[in-house]
Amino acid sequence: MEKIKAYNQKLLAILGTLAVLGFFLVFLAGCYLVVADIIRNRQYGRYQAESPSIQLQDSSSTAGAAIKARQHITMQAPTLLDTAAQIYLIPVSLASIDKKQDGNDFEILDYGLSSSGRGHKYFRFNGAYCNIILYHPLTGTSRVIFDKTVHLTHFRNFKISGKQYLLMKGSSRDTDQDGQLNSSDLQSFYLYAVANQTLREVSFPGLGLEDFTLLFNSHKIILPFGVDQYRNGSLRNEPSLHKEFSITTGQTKNLVNQRQMEQIQKLVN
Repeated sequence: MEKIKAYNQKLLAILGTLAVLGFFLVFLAGCYLVVADIIRNRQYGRYQAESPSIQLQDSSSTAGAAIKARQHITMQAPTLLDTAAQIYLIPVSLASIDKKQDGNDFEILDYGLSSSGRGHKYFRFNGAYCNIILYHPLTGTSRVIFDKTVHLTHFRNFKISGKQYLLMKGSSRDTDQDGQLNSSDLQSFYLYAVANQTLREVSFPGLGLEDFTLLFNSHKIILPFGVDQYRNGSLRNEPSLHKEFSITTGQTKNLVNQRQMEQIQKLVN
């Protein structure tokens, strides 16, 4: 009897130790995820705040020419976008040259992440980009996605029904009228279908895209838009509304209808 009691006590001690150890490991994992998320958000915020602008002012002026002289493009390392089709993605970033330093000193703002899921690899890029190139080494051909001036702050790929898409956030209009394209302008949502090489823009007057969220196991995307209440072409802690965009149909609708919005508004007034 005493032996059984001693055995039970040892077993309980071992189980207790394992439980404490397991809790400690879970705690460490949680701390790691929180810290990693904080660092990632700070890095993304830094890239947003420091991302180079695209100068739009008349380059014939002294100031415009000086800024344009410091503005160059630089191609980032190729990323294999589609293994089966052998398509590589090459982000084109903005590189600003500090004239006070040596001419070879570049500041390139680029922040890329990758993750895997369901046997497919996804890539996310944050920073300052002025275009994206798709390169096909089997045919030796390349495609430039944008044929107009655009400032991209974030993009990623997405695969649905075996088809590759690029989801992008950026601005092509100087909405705050400061003579530059940057993250301060009202941004739009862009969808590029890799297979048929079509580009679609989703934008609305007086609204600026804040982010985009892919719905799980769906072809729909939630697009939060900030409302430019002050009509200054920029967003500063202003209200937002959500729209739902369908990749397959290309249709956009309000996530919450007007009656529901008014109902919620009455609850706080």
